[in-house]
Amino acid sequence: MRSFFKGCGCARPTWCPHPYTIRFRNGSGKQLEGGGFDTQDDAIERLTQIYTEKKRTAPSVAEARRELGQKTVAEYAKQWRPRQRRMTEYSTGEHVNSSINVHIVPRLGSRKLISVTPIVVERFLDELEADGVGRGNQVNILRTLKEILRDAYDKGAMADDPVKGVQEPEYVRQKVAIPDLAYVKHAAHRHRPVGRPTVPVAGARRQPEAGLHAGQMPCAQVGTREPVRRHPGPPHHPPAPPRLTACAGRQPLMPSNSRAVHGPTPRAAAARKS
Repeated sequence: MRSFFKGCGCARPTWCPHPYTIRFRNGSGKQLEGGGFDTQDDAIERLTQIYTEKKRTAPSVAEARRELGQKTVAEYAKQWRPRQRRMTEYSTGEHVNSSINVHIVPRLGSRKLISVTPIVVERFLDELEADGVGRGNQVNILRTLKEILRDAYDKGAMADDPVKGVQEPEYVRQKVAIPDLAYVKHAAHRHRPVGRPTVPVAGARRQPEAGLHAGQMPCAQVGTREPVRRHPGPPHHPPAPPRLTACAGRQPLMPSNSRAVHGPTPRAAAARKS
């Protein structure tokens, strides 16, 4: 069953500017529709191509297309993502995952591959525009969707290219002017604040490395800082533990081999007498 018609409901459909829609059955026997044909000749030509391709396709190839075409966009994207071995995970991979999980799957995830047409992709772009997605982000999302759908098309999931004729959103990047070195130096000298000295050796860790003295630096504060005490009054040391205090009462505070306990050595005493 193959036919073409107009669904506009005009009194004279052959004279109205609305496009034609075709209706046909694919290799699995499922009825499909496709639109966007300006004239009857275009619709008839497309129906003829579908019929010829259906006759030339081998039964095994048609069965493989039928099985692959019944997968949803979400299922195929989940299989397609691990096969991208040349994709950098920490940069490009994160952006691709975000485009798939945030934009593609919520809007096209439940649609089967065999039912994806250029009109479906254009409606997807219209939804992105209506939701306020930026043009630059739309371009990246569409490129990811194109890679997924064309990979499925190359494997035979669809009979026609699902992104054929789909135009990318126009994204005009802002121009950035990079000044030359002479302009930067002139601007820095002209707008240098008064009273703020510039130290050309900033970053030197030690004074000898800088080759300067403290007297040559007007902003340097030479002097020592007094330690800040948290509590007023003389410093208080923490008390010793009771076990150490008890041992100190029974033992000498100095080791047994110390000169303070046994006195000077004989050689040192003879040296003092002489």
